[in-house]
Amino acid sequence: METTGRVLPFRRRSGTNTERRRFARIHEPVEAIVRGSDASGERFEFRTILGNLSAGGLYLIIPRSFRAGEHLDFVVRLCVAGRPGARGPVIAAEGVVRRAEQQANGLCSLAAEFLDHRFI
Repeated sequence: METTGRVLPFRRRSGTNTERRRFARIHEPVEAIVRGSDASGERFEFRTILGNLSAGGLYLIIPRSFRAGEHLDFVVRLCVAGRPGARGPVIAAEGVVRRAEQQANGLCSLAAEFLDHRFI
């Protein structure tokens, strides 16, 4: 068997499904840490629960405003949040905000695309 050295990400195969996304999504409540720095260079860090996660990126709601194009760092533990003593693989990822929408309650929902990631 010949190998090419490329690893292809998991992709959802749809027969009659109308899903148009490139990667399948995990919709379980997964905990994450979001880190970055604002325009003045001040560092910030938030813990949150992801709305969804895929091989290509993630969606979350966070108590801070963002704009498309901003870079963030993520640490995601792949286990269902809220379970005491739960363990799972941890991913560190760099990402860029692709979509951000300010909510009426002062929170910001954002979708980020992964630029790079690794298991830690």
